Amino acid sequence: MIDVEKLYVQHILEIEEIKKEHDKLMMAKVTKYENEIAELKKELQEVKDDNKKLAKQIEDIRIDQGGWR
Repeated sequence: MIDVEKLYVQHILEIEEIKKEHDKLMMAKVTKYENEIAELKKELQEVKDDNKKLAKQIEDIRIDQGGWR
């Protein structure tokens, strides 16, 4: 009976080790995607800022040319 209990405990410990490795891999994946999302948000903000600058330049040119056409 003791051998069965030892095997059971060993099996449980192996499962826990596999769970830890799985969690580690999942956290690495989550971190990777969080970093990608942060980079995309930064790029998106840069595009929005560029669009605002371009819109302002177009407005200024139209005003300099005597109004909207």
